[in-house]
Amino acid sequence: MTTPPDSRMDCRLAPPLAAADLKSRLQDVIGDAPDDLVAPLVDSLADLGFDIETPPAPGLLMMNVKEPDGPVFHLGEVLVTQAQVRRGDQFGFGCCMGDRPEAALALACLDAISRLEPAPGPVAKIQRQIDRIHDAVSALRESEARKAALTRVEFHSMAEE
Repeated sequence: MTTPPDSRMDCRLAPPLAAADLKSRLQDVIGDAPDDLVAPLVDSLADLGFDIETPPAPGLLMMNVKEPDGPVFHLGEVLVTQAQVRRGDQFGFGCCMGDRPEAALALACLDAISRLEPAPGPVAKIQRQIDRIHDAVSALRESEARKAALTRVEFHSMAEE
């Protein structure tokens, strides 16, 4: 579900989110986020002093799909990028579809931050960057939905007339 452009909150006025909410907000859009928007976020997260335990590496993951009537089947393997970071005693793990090393690192850092209380560092700056990514991806998705809507076809059955 997308939010109309006129009703989006200005990220400068948004109340601060908990680290777990930041992680969830990024997970919603990371698959469609362009790398040039994810890179500044990774730079900001790196300033918090994470150690990379497992550098981003490609892997394969079995994708399960649920049929409308209930059964689950294995669609096949998909390419993912996985990373693991540590800050102090807290580990964080990130995994995203595709060859996306920076996205996997961002998710791993946010995973670790979401487990630390209180969250370290400039969470407001990180939230603004995630909000920018979220807004850009939402705009992209809205644009794609408008383009797809132009191809909509309505079929009429002669039996209905």
